[in-house]
Amino acid sequence: PGEVLTYTVAVSNTGGPTTTAIAVTDVVPANTTYVAGSATGPGATFNAGLNRVEWSIPAGAQFPVDLAFQVSAADPLPVGVAT
Repeated sequence: PGEVLTYTVAVSNTGGPTTTAIAVTDVVPANTTYVAGSATGPGATFNAGLNRVEWSIPAGAQFPVDLAFQVSAADPLPVGVAT
């Protein structure tokens, strides 16, 4: 509880040599809060209304692409939530 956790998403291209633009989203987990400004990667933004991090990987990007963001775990955790 109260610790900062880092989530990392590795995106790779196993298809052809070129890609179109790619949108990637990751919902902030329950019992955590997004750490402002922590999202990294192409076009990284936090959508507070949907409580998720969004990325826009441009067409022709070089792969792999690493995306990341941080959250702070609730402190205390709600009753019934194990650590």
